[in-house]
Amino acid sequence: GFHRRSAQLMWRILIPCLLFGALGLADLKSEFSESREARRLKENKKKKKEKEHDAVKSLKAAIIKLQEEKTSLSTEVKMNAEQAAQKAQMLSQLTGKVSEKDTIITQLKEELSKKNPSCSNDEASLNAQRTAELSAEAVRQQKEIANLTAALSAMKIKYQLLEEEFGDPSLRFFLAAKATKVYQDPGIQGAANKTFKYVLPHVSEALKTGEEVYSAMNASVLEGIHSLLGSESSVEPWLPLVSAFLVYGMICCPVGVVLTYVVDFVCSVKEILLACGFYLVCVSIMSCGFVMTTQRDPLKELAQNDPSILLLQQLGFAAILLFYLIMLGVVTCVAACDDKLPFSVIITRLIQAAFMLVFAMSYYRLVWTPTMVDELPLVEEIFSRDGKTPSVLPYMLTVVGFSGNFVLEWRTRSAEKVAEEEKDGKGA
Repeated sequence: GFHRRSAQLMWRILIPCLLFGALGLADLKSEFSESREARRLKENKKKKKEKEHDAVKSLKAAIIKLQEEKTSLSTEVKMNAEQAAQKAQMLSQLTGKVSEKDTIITQLKEELSKKNPSCSNDEASLNAQRTAELSAEAVRQQKEIANLTAALSAMKIKYQLLEEEFGDPSLRFFLAAKATKVYQDPGIQGAANKTFKYVLPHVSEALKTGEEVYSAMNASVLEGIHSLLGSESSVEPWLPLVSAFLVYGMICCPVGVVLTYVVDFVCSVKEILLACGFYLVCVSIMSCGFVMTTQRDPLKELAQNDPSILLLQQLGFAAILLFYLIMLGVVTCVAACDDKLPFSVIITRLIQAAFMLVFAMSYYRLVWTPTMVDELPLVEEIFSRDGKTPSVLPYMLTVVGFSGNFVLEWRTRSAEKVAEEEKDGKGA
C-alpha cells in the first residue's frame, strides 16, 4: 500500500511537470519565431535607413550638380548669343564685301571687254571662280549660324525648364536645399565633422565588441547545454533557441526591469524639469564663482589647456539643454491646451520658454560654434572691456536667469498641485 501511494504521488507530480515543460517549449518556440521576426524587422529598418541616407546624399549631390549645370548653361547661353551676334555681323560684312567685289568685277569686266576681248574672258573665269568660292563661304557661314541658332534655342528651353524647377521646387527639392543650407552653418558642420572623427569610430568598435561578447556567451552556453544533455538528445533542434534565450535573458531582463522601475517611479516630467533646472543653476553658480575667484574665464581656460574635455563637456551640456528645451515646450503646449489650469501657469511657462530660447541662441553663437570649429569661445571677447580681463556679467546673468527659472518651475508645480486638488474636491 505504501509503494502504491508513492507511485500515485510520483505520477501526480510528474504529469504537471511534463505539462508545464510542454507549455514552456511551446512558449520558447513562439518567442524564437517572434525574435526572428523582430530581427528581420530590425534589419529591414536598418536597410531602409541606409537607403534613405543614401537617397539624401544622392539628392544633395544632384541638387549641387543641377545648380552647377544651371550656372554653366546660363554662361553658355550668353556666349552662344554673343557668338551668334558676331557671326551675323561677319555675315553682313561678307555680304557687303561680296556685293562690292561683284560691282568691281562687273566694272573690270566691262573695261576688259572693251580693251581686250581674250583677256576679258580669262578675267571673267577668275572672277566667276572667286564668286563661287565666296558664295560657298557664305553658304557655310549661314549653315553655322543656323546650327548656333538651334543650339541657342535648345539652351533657352533647358534654361527655362531649370528656372521653373528651381523657382517653384517640389517638397523634396525644398527640403534637400534647406538641409544643405543648414549643414553649411559652421556650428552644425563642425559638429558633424567631429562626430565622424571621434564618435562613430568608438561606436563601431563598441558594436563590434558587443557582437564578439554575444557570440562568445552564446557559444559557451550552447557548449554547456550540449555537455549536460548530450549531442544526440531529442531536444537538439531547440538548443540554439534555448541558448539565445538564456543569453538575451541575462542581458535584457535585468536592464528591462530596471528601466521599467525608473520610468514608472522616477522619470516623471515635473521631476525632470526640476532636476534640469537645478543642474543649470549649479553650473552657472560654479562658473560665476570660478570667474570671481580666479579672474579667468572657465571656457577659455578649458579650450586652451584641455580642448578634449571642453568638447566632451559641451556635448553633455548641449544634450541636457536640448532635452530641457523639448520637455519645456511639451509642458508649455500641455498647459496651453488645459482649460482647467490657471492663466498664470501658462504665462509662467511662456516666460520660461522665452528665456531658455534666448539663452540657447546665445550659447549656440558664443560657445557651441567656436568649439566645433576649434576656436576659443567668444564670451570673454564680447563682454570683456579690454579683451584680457574676463567679465563676470554673463555668468551673473545666467545665475539670475536660471535661478528665476527654477523658482518659477517650483511655483508652477505648486500651482498645478493646487489646481488638481481643487479639481478632485469638485469631483467629490
